[in-house]
Formats: sequence, structure tokens, C-alpha cells
Amino acid sequence: MLRVERQGASGYVVRSPDNIVVRARDSASMVVSLGAWLDDELVRGLTDRIALHAGAVCWRGRVVLLPGPSHAGKSSLVSELLISGWEYWSDEYALVDCAGLVYPYPRALVLRSADGRMRARPAAMGQASTGRGPAPVRLIVRLNYRPAARWNVQRVTQSQMILELLKNTPQPMTEVKMAAPLVRLAAGAACYAGARGEASEAVERLRELVERGA
Repeated sequence: MLRVERQGASGYVVRSPDNIVVRARDSASMVVSLGAWLDDELVRGLTDRIALHAGAVCWRGRVVLLPGPSHAGKSSLVSELLISGWEYWSDEYALVDCAGLVYPYPRALVLRSADGRMRARPAAMGQASTGRGPAPVRLIVRLNYRPAARWNVQRVTQSQMILELLKNTPQPMTEVKMAAPLVRLAAGAACYAGARGEASEAVERLRELVERGA
């Protein structure tokens, strides 16, 4: 069981029975840090799922995966997609089973506020609904955020995307063990990679890709 302690002017400490789990200067930072700790605990405990660093959303029944490391802009893009009516699956981890199907991990979104701090926000943004899994992925888009950039993505092979997905899992599993589920994951998906600028433009471009069948 976790216990939260106020440490005067120094902020908060969250303890487990064995040690200190989180130190934070304020309650907002504590929520974000505790969420990250819980994410790590989840990943370490997985035995029948692969955890991919990826945003995951759904548009009109088609699941879209947005792989990328932490702090790569996944949450800000997912937030804009939810405001536009997309269904929420995850902003940080997509969970994949041995058949290559994806399960939702609809935690609170973690977004950078105007003062530069990371803050947790409810997932129900823009009245977005939460996805139900498992489901196949129809589109995988690896995007690098660059300020002031224009949308510029190119089709890539499924093999190239599988290698990209392998780079974006924190689990200590062998590539051989991961390969088969990821091959199945990518088998039914159109795969793209490239750069994006502002999230508002990326929302429209992603919708175009999904609606034309990628």
C-alpha cells in the first residue's frame, strides 16, 4: 500500500512499505511522477503483453498507432485528436498481445502546461469516448515533432516499422520473442514515418489517411 506524506516546504513524498517511490515539489508533480512509476510497474509485471511507447486512438472503427519515445509529443497530438472527436486508447503505452491485437491503456494524459510543468489531465477531453479492445491496428504513423515544420510523411514498409516498434518498447524481452506479435500487428496496417509541425494540422492529415484507407 502506498502512503502520501507532506514534507513541509519541500513538497510530498510517496512511500511504499519498502522505500520511497516518489518525491515531488507539489501535488500536480506528484500525480505525474506517481503515474510514471505506476506505468513502469505495469511494464515490469507484464508477461503476456508487449508494451509499446505509442499513442493510440481510433477514428470510425480504425485504430491508429503513433509510436515514439516519451516526450516526443505523443500526448499533445493525442489531446488534439480527442478534442476533434477521436476515441481514446492511450497517450503513452499501447499493449499488444501475441496475436498482434492492441488493448487500450487509457490513463490520464500528461501534458506540458504554459509554465513548462508536466500536468495530468482527464482523458475525457472533448467528450472523447474510451476504446474497448482488443482490436487490430489499421494505421501506424511514426512522427517526429519539429516546431514550425509542415506535415511531411512517407510510406514505409512493414519491416521498417517493425524495427521502429522494437526501438519503442521498454521491456527486457528478446527481439525474437517480440518479433512474431509485432509482425502480426503490422500485417494489417499501412505504415508511415516523417515529420509534423503543429498538432492541429496533423489531426487533419491523419484523418485523411484513415478515411482514404491509408
